[in-house]
Amino acid sequence: MSVSIKSAREIELMREAGKILGKVYKEIAKEIKAGVSTYTIDRIGEEIIRSYGCIPEEKGYQGYPASFCVSVNDQVVHGIPSKNKILRDGDIVSLDTVLSYKGYMADAARTYGVGEISSEANHDRGTVTVSNSGNNVVVCASDFINVCSVPTIA
Repeated sequence: MSVSIKSAREIELMREAGKILGKVYKEIAKEIKAGVSTYTIDRIGEEIIRSYGCIPEEKGYQGYPASFCVSVNDQVVHGIPSKNKILRDGDIVSLDTVLSYKGYMADAARTYGVGEISSEANHDRGTVTVSNSGNNVVVCASDFINVCSVPTIA
């Protein structure tokens, strides 16, 4: 596979796609609360993506039925939204989506707490969602270092 060098215009479109996706996550964060189904989170997220003139690229990808992957608690990644999965206080929710803006894609995931999160759940968050967010990799890495001993070389 060859690497294609992007023009300044293409890089700007890629940057804009990423900025829009950041805005999508900021807006959808307001909707993540107890009593809301993961299906509703997906529907709202799709509406937000489309409001920016973007396409939710996860929807239909290899048959995937939704615009977002919505994973709750110990469901590590790629959870399929459901009308029957209702968020509860204390849940940890990871969202993952891809959007296309003028033919350029942005892909990101974010992890949110629903209501009050216990310190135990916060600790688990670092280990369960390591692949979902760059910020959580740092948490997981620090947990790993605290658990493991580093040998001293004399």
